[in-house]
Amino acid sequence: WGHGYAKEAAQASLDLAFERFGAEEVIALTVEGNTPSWGLMIRLGMERRTDLDFANNEFDPENPVIIVYSIARSKWAAQNG
Repeated sequence: WGHGYAKEAAQASLDLAFERFGAEEVIALTVEGNTPSWGLMIRLGMERRTDLDFANNEFDPENPVIIVYSIARSKWAAQNG
């Protein structure tokens, strides 16, 4: 925790998605209560997509909403030169 491994792994995953597999957009899912997870998404340049949030009580029955963040290839490329 707090050593940057999650960010490093997420950045590598985004690189792979955009550069190797040619994805136009990548989305990430988490539960609203997982602030470290969505905080990482924000630090990666991802944006909240409330239009894609959906109900699901499997992971957090007290707050049964999955929240979505996304980043487009163009934004990722602009951030990563």
